[in-house]
Amino acid sequence: MHLSRTHAVHGVHGRLSLKTVQEFFPLLKKRRWAKAQKFLDLTVKKLGDDEWINGYVHALSGMIAALKMSNSPPQPYIVKLEDFGYKKLKEVKEMFTGLSDTMDSKNTFDAAFFKAWEDFAQYALKKQD
Repeated sequence: MHLSRTHAVHGVHGRLSLKTVQEFFPLLKKRRWAKAQKFLDLTVKKLGDDEWINGYVHALSGMIAALKMSNSPPQPYIVKLEDFGYKKLKEVKEMFTGLSDTMDSKNTFDAAFFKAWEDFAQYALKKQD
């Protein structure tokens, strides 16, 4: 399923989501931290500074940091997320979708933050197909 059909993010933000799923998440899975960080640095430089991009990139930066630290609170969740069964992953993705949709009208930064997590859950779902 194409990412633009899974959520209502289009334009620059939709392209960032798509690129993240295609390039960033595979780097995380391979534990290629430097390349993942370079992806983020180039993304921010190329796309500029807006609240949505900042929230989305903040979530991705947090994923890198959590996976690099062996005892970070989110690390087990990130690793476990990929090990969830299809049904549980679907529930998690829907939870992130709900959070993103709820925040969309209140705070663009937070909506984008949860959109990044939704994209990660979608990536994990696709890996199970």
